[in-house]
Amino acid sequence: MTLDDLARQAQFTAEGLLECAVTAMRERVGGRGKLSAAKIEAEQHGAHGLAWLATYVEAIKEMAAYARRMHEEGRLGPTEELLTRIGLGFSFRGRLRIPGTVFAKLPGPRTLSCASAVGPSGGGGRACRV
Repeated sequence: MTLDDLARQAQFTAEGLLECAVTAMRERVGGRGKLSAAKIEAEQHGAHGLAWLATYVEAIKEMAAYARRMHEEGRLGPTEELLTRIGLGFSFRGRLRIPGTVFAKLPGPRTLSCASAVGPSGGGGRACRV
C-alpha cells in the first residue's frame, strides 16, 4: 500500500467513525432537535471522548496533507515517510486514548455500526446505524 493510499484510507475511516460518533452522541444528549444540558452532564465522559476523537481525526487529516505536500515538493524521504506511516498507523482498537490515564470506550458493533458505502477513491458516502 502506498503512503498516499494509507493516508487517504486512514482519513476516510477516521472521518467516518467521527460522523457516526457525533450521530450517536446527538441522540444521547438531544431531544426534539435540542441539546439537553442535563443529558450532556450525564454523558460528560462520552462528550469528552468525542472531542478527543475529533482531535485525532484532525491530526490524521493534517498528517495526510503533510505527506502529500512533501511528496509534491520532492522532499518526502525515507525518514518522513516512516514518520508519516507511524503517525497514521495507530489503531483505536475499541478505545480511544486520552492524555493522562483516561480512555474513552468506542461503541461496539451492537450500539454503533459504521461502514464505508464506497471507498475513498470511488467517492460516495458512509452508512451509519445507531
